[in-house]
Amino acid sequence: MSHPAVHPVDVLLEPPAENAAAPPGVRMGYIKGLPGTKLGLVLRASQIFFATVAVVVMSTTSDFSSVLVFCLLVAFSGLQIFWSLAMALTNIRAISLKRKFQNRPAVIIFFAGDMISSLLMFSGACASAGITVLVNADQQDCSMNHCVQFQTSTCMAFVTWCIDLPSFMLSFWSFAAV
Repeated sequence: MSHPAVHPVDVLLEPPAENAAAPPGVRMGYIKGLPGTKLGLVLRASQIFFATVAVVVMSTTSDFSSVLVFCLLVAFSGLQIFWSLAMALTNIRAISLKRKFQNRPAVIIFFAGDMISSLLMFSGACASAGITVLVNADQQDCSMNHCVQFQTSTCMAFVTWCIDLPSFMLSFWSFAAV
């Protein structure tokens, strides 16, 4: 614990010892939701669930493969599932060993992976929302298309991104703190 205090400067009559230990540093508290915590595991499990729902709902339509944006949404959601699954397994291991991720290389990997997966999910969800609005509202062509499934899958992609955003922000926080 550090306390703000003003200390007068002492004049040292002797030079400091060479082997003197440095005073212990002050570390920020470990925030819930960071990789290696139970809340972090809950965030990852939620990401896996909602991304899986987005993939399954989009894949059940027969004509999603005819639109490139929907194919990208399925691909980005699949990537999100694999990344979140890997991070969930890493969190399970860290929780079972009672360890925290405080080494710089691991934190950099978590930060980069969360940033990439978050950006891909957001871009796929936005592009799918644009096409869904085009088909539904502008062309009023829902009788021939699966608008409800497209809207549901796009909504689940946005929910996945909304759950992915705290993971990204917390990994960014730990990246800045380490």
